[in-house]
Amino acid sequence: MFFFSQSFKNFILESGEEIPKCPFFTEGDEFIVNKWGEKPEKFCQFAFYSISKFVDVLKLGRGHDDWTTKDTLYGVCHDGIRPVYFKIQRIENEN
Repeated sequence: MFFFSQSFKNFILESGEEIPKCPFFTEGDEFIVNKWGEKPEKFCQFAFYSISKFVDVLKLGRGHDDWTTKDTLYGVCHDGIRPVYFKIQRIENEN
């Protein structure tokens, strides 16, 4: 059985405490992934696992020309309670 809700109110623990927002990211954070696609330092490993497929697609130069652009994709961390949305962009190496 699956339940879908569009209500993103704060979730509450059994103790009555509110589950805090994701402690790894704040809006506007930027990270650079190296040419090997390795997780940036201090980047949540679960979030990176969620978006790594998009990183790989962009690393190969394959975006969605008809959806975003060939150099931009969007992904989300799979945390069902505290999701974080990512804009993933391919940038040219200046070296």
